[in-house]
Amino acid sequence: MTCERRFANGRSLLARYTWGKSLDNVLNHEDNAGGSFPQNPNDTRAEKAASGFFFTPLVSPNPANTTTPARPNRVCDGNLPTGQRTIDHWFDVACFPPATGFAFGNSARQVIAGPGTINLDALLDRTVSFTESKSLEFRAEFFNATNSVNFNGPDMTVTQPQAGTITSAQPARIIQLALRFMF
Repeated sequence: MTCERRFANGRSLLARYTWGKSLDNVLNHEDNAGGSFPQNPNDTRAEKAASGFFFTPLVSPNPANTTTPARPNRVCDGNLPTGQRTIDHWFDVACFPPATGFAFGNSARQVIAGPGTINLDALLDRTVSFTESKSLEFRAEFFNATNSVNFNGPDMTVTQPQAGTITSAQPARIIQLALRFMF
């Protein structure tokens, strides 16, 4: 959705909002449990999942006796209610016990909702003309203008003590100023 308002003296305000949802069956080898191939060729439905801010629990070492981390079993939802999520306890690790030896876990991909992102970028731009061929442009760009904390995903290795904790975030507000003389 786009909203634009033009004012006198060449000023304008432009706002855009985008909402989207994507499904896939592999996301950049994110879970290392099969990469471009399904973890379990007999259960390809477990590979279809939402793209983006969802995460896949992992077990390491792999009880299926392969060389990469694998998915655990899923015995309950695992997503905590919004009011119970903290950076020290983002999801219920007890819902993801390791699979039994030489077996694949039944957990699908991307089953844990991540913290999401709130982002507002802004640009202020002003051009002053001196002559027909000479002008000066000033730009101020604000990335994450509201300085919102956007956490990265939680640790998803459910066999580790730090499982379910979030230990990092995206950068804080970034401001860029530019001055350009055009002739």
